[in-house]
Amino acid sequence: MDSTNVIEATKSLIHNILDVIERSPWRDTYSERIRVLAERADYPCELAIVGQVKAGKSSFLNALLGEDYALVGTTETTATINFFKYGLPKDPQHPVKVVWDDGKEEWQTREFLDSLQGNSADVLEKAQKIDHLEYYLQNSILQNITLVDTPGTNALVGEHNERATEYIATSGKLREKHHEQSVNLKNKADAVVVITGRVPNMSTSEIVASFSQETSAFNAIGVMTKIDIEDGTTATDWQRRCTEFSAMLRQQLNSIVPVSAQVFRAVKKLDSSGKLEEIASCLRAIPSDEFEEVCKSRETFLGNDSDINEYFSQYGLSYAQRKALAENLDWMVFYKIASELYSHPVEVAKKNLIDYSGMERMNDLLEQQFFNRSRIIRCTKIAADLHKMLDEIINRRIYSLRRDANNRQEYLRIISQSNVDEWLKNDFENFIKDNICTKEQYQGYENKILDLIQKVENLQQSFGGADKKSEALLLLEQKQSSFTESEFEELETLFGKYADKPQPTDRKYIASRQAFWRGKKASTSNNEVKRIIEFAVYSYGTINFK
Repeated sequence: MDSTNVIEATKSLIHNILDVIERSPWRDTYSERIRVLAERADYPCELAIVGQVKAGKSSFLNALLGEDYALVGTTETTATINFFKYGLPKDPQHPVKVVWDDGKEEWQTREFLDSLQGNSADVLEKAQKIDHLEYYLQNSILQNITLVDTPGTNALVGEHNERATEYIATSGKLREKHHEQSVNLKNKADAVVVITGRVPNMSTSEIVASFSQETSAFNAIGVMTKIDIEDGTTATDWQRRCTEFSAMLRQQLNSIVPVSAQVFRAVKKLDSSGKLEEIASCLRAIPSDEFEEVCKSRETFLGNDSDINEYFSQYGLSYAQRKALAENLDWMVFYKIASELYSHPVEVAKKNLIDYSGMERMNDLLEQQFFNRSRIIRCTKIAADLHKMLDEIINRRIYSLRRDANNRQEYLRIISQSNVDEWLKNDFENFIKDNICTKEQYQGYENKILDLIQKVENLQQSFGGADKKSEALLLLEQKQSSFTESEFEELETLFGKYADKPQPTDRKYIASRQAFWRGKKASTSNNEVKRIIEFAVYSYGTINFK
């Protein structure tokens, strides 16, 4: 069952349970607890973004959101954690919520945001008192995902100018705070994106070091941005490089994806404005044997001397037209887009560029590998809480009803035979009838609760052991040294670490692997390793073989 269906099934069951509880004697005890669980089912997944300065973090965020988030008033604040959530600020004049370290919350102005810019000791002291900022956007993506933009453990603070460096060296408080916040975010986020920029003079060791930021492959993915800055490097070349880096960082990252957020955003913007067709139409007037020479260089294409203008004018391209085609775009981004549009039909070029950008593949990985699993795990925990609550009703509340219902007739008999005033008898009888159910009523409640327990257990079975797989993956990371490299890779795949790797379906192979792992269990004394192996045997048993 995919996460969308899991959430809908969980919410439907919650409402079913709430409907029964609202009509029961335990409404005041359980209704609010059930409503809280219903809210949890709809929580958006949390995606934390960690990256070095100038690694393309802002462009990546813009590409994720599909809009330039800086337009809502956030510039690159030097020393705050920034949350992007779905909604609108209460007052447009106070667009950001400030959450202070002491728990106080207040909506602040754009002027306040401007006061957080810069590297002065005053700015850093103010930022030190802020836990995080919250920006609210009516962006459909944020209905399902809360984005968290963080300076990271050694990011922005370490890049301040000399004055700020002196301040931080004196107190060290802001650096320590960022480290603690970043570690906490990485541990609790459903997914963590670790970003590094790719520049031609970065060594392999520098690239690997930039990704190694105390993350876990359980919930972290690496993103190598700015791949458009290297001319002539294909998407296949970038994927090959990232596969090599991924192998070096298998404990820190689930995988590494090459991305050009600028190409992605530029193509989306140009497509929505109709300019892709315009660029293609204008450039295709240039002869194919001359296109590379005159369009690859910014100095040539955007030159304004008489010879250059005379050359382009024969193809109907004035200086103003050429400038308008390339305006506001990084030159290598424009050239990449222009080359595709020159060589292919617009729709084909658009698809090639989106594929090259890597953003859709990265989004698919986040959804399939992290968010889908996270939603199922969340619903698994909700189902466990519901089951516990219903068990409590069966074992305690229903027991009390049964006991009182069995005594109901005896209470009424005693009252009817008493010698008290008739009006007092009536009051006692009415009290008993109003507050103590009959055997039929309690049996009706019991049957309804037992039916709900069965529905919860059916839902739990549909989750496919996602919570157990997550537990097994976490244990596997801790106990990697207990397995050979091939055993470790087999277990990673079996426990669903890689969404794009198929599970084995051959009956004989599955049987042989179960036998192997049973034998390995018998030879180990470590209880955590045994738990991993036990789940391996169980997981093989759940595969639908051919």
